[in-house]
Amino acid sequence: MALAFEIDSILANFWWGQSQQSNKIHWISWKNLGMPRNEGGMGFRNLKDFNVALLAKQGWRMVMKPHAFWAQLLKSKYFPNGDFLRAGKGAKSSWAWSSLLVERNIIMRGARWQVLDGSRVNLWTDKWILGCSEHALQSSHHSLVDLEAKVETIIDCQSREWNSEAIGGMFSPNDTKIIRAMPLGDGWEKDRLIWPLNQTGSYTVKSGYNMIHMAHLDTPVGPSSSRVLDKALWKLVWGSQMVPKLMNFWWRIVRGCLPTRYALFRRHLGTCPLCPICGEFPESVEHLFLLCNWVQPVWFGGPLNYRINRQSITSMSKWMMQILKIS
Repeated sequence: MALAFEIDSILANFWWGQSQQSNKIHWISWKNLGMPRNEGGMGFRNLKDFNVALLAKQGWRMVMKPHAFWAQLLKSKYFPNGDFLRAGKGAKSSWAWSSLLVERNIIMRGARWQVLDGSRVNLWTDKWILGCSEHALQSSHHSLVDLEAKVETIIDCQSREWNSEAIGGMFSPNDTKIIRAMPLGDGWEKDRLIWPLNQTGSYTVKSGYNMIHMAHLDTPVGPSSSRVLDKALWKLVWGSQMVPKLMNFWWRIVRGCLPTRYALFRRHLGTCPLCPICGEFPESVEHLFLLCNWVQPVWFGGPLNYRINRQSITSMSKWMMQILKIS
């Protein structure tokens, strides 16, 4: 993964204009640049996460095509009497097999079982309940639970319907209601693993990457590197008819990525934070574009005849949201 980090570093340097001859400020982290555009990032892919998503595709193929030649070779060596989803690492596992087991965890995190006949799905440890990201089934009779039981044990094999008596006496009322509403197969088809993060039910590198990357972005970040903004604002920025260069400029304004005197001063890269035009207030983004006494006549003298209410402006993002609501 060292190569992925190195390439990410090169891409970040290129984005901020850094070269061997000059250093540039990285105003926000590469992690936040990798956020989707509708959440304030630029949508750049994290190569480490993308590589993991690519490898997970091989694990998905192992599940979906167990009779492929390469899958049969691995099965004969590592799990001759079992299946890939429950196979162990083994004493002398190869690098390829160890990698597949790591990516199997990615698959099992996002996938769930579609119950058709109930013969393959573990009642307690597999994810198969509709609308639940975790299996988290709780029995009202803990001492009687068979941890190896399959879902087929609560299906009436004659009518191909859920066994209401067994379900009602085993699970909570909420779980019972969810299970009874789930459709079953006709008994001829085997249970199958599906990927609910994609409409087709099959794993894709794109959906896998989004899951992996967003899980990493759930880690709390500092207020200086991330702002919680309405998606409507980013839609305004990226959905406008402006040329890409201007859209990029507006993105930098909202994210606070412009080298104003105040921003440079806060990073100990300048000696004076004051506006070079009025000389009265710190040159923040808000002051530069809205609050400076030399800027306000420009707004009023333009086609919009816009009068700026100084008291209502606390940040560029909030001002843009106000404009969006007015329009």
